[in-house]
Amino acid sequence: MKSHDEVIDRINYYMKKQQLMKIELAERSKLPQTTISNVFTRGSIPNVENLQKIIYDGFGITMGEFFEEVPETINISRDPDAELVFCRYKQLSKNQKLLIRKMMDEMLQGKDI
Repeated sequence: MKSHDEVIDRINYYMKKQQLMKIELAERSKLPQTTISNVFTRGSIPNVENLQKIIYDGFGITMGEFFEEVPETINISRDPDAELVFCRYKQLSKNQKLLIRKMMDEMLQGKDI
């Protein structure tokens, strides 16, 4: 059984992965918008029936896919800047990625770029 925070992290992860806003997730899941909002504002975990609707209807994936191990990138969902950088980095060419890594290394060493 996953913890409350892990379930919310997964919901956040798949919302960002599919570029869904809360209202869109509610519409796809056929749930009231307040049900989705309560997950984030009140920290309430959806009951099993509603979680199934979110997973199957909202994200279009299986329970197994939702709960399978996801690379540590799921943890960056708590840092919107890190998530944005990561998403953009994945779109770069191999050479562009090498340049970015070199630039980051130099920045961490205190060099001006």
